[in-house]
Amino acid sequence: MAQDNNTRLSYVHVMADARFIYGLYSGRQRRQGAADFANHLFIFDWEGRLVSSHPLNTYVGNCTLTGEPGTVLCLERPADPQDDFRILKLQVPEPRDG
Repeated sequence: MAQDNNTRLSYVHVMADARFIYGLYSGRQRRQGAADFANHLFIFDWEGRLVSSHPLNTYVGNCTLTGEPGTVLCLERPADPQDDFRILKLQVPEPRDG
């Protein structure tokens, strides 16, 4: 799923269910070092085709799919390093698979 050699560290987390592969993408380039959080979610089918793309208004990481369709739980990066992390519940529009 890596975009190219410059951004091959950009996917910070990947999840999958029976229909789709979900990838959190930071957009960081290799020279910037690895990222732990991302602000974009890409959804692919099992053939590797992009199904949908979702820019996020915050940086998240360590996500998990729930049993509820379109629901992802993620750890949100605090804006201030002194603040605590929060768990964010994201509602992703159901991708169409076909």
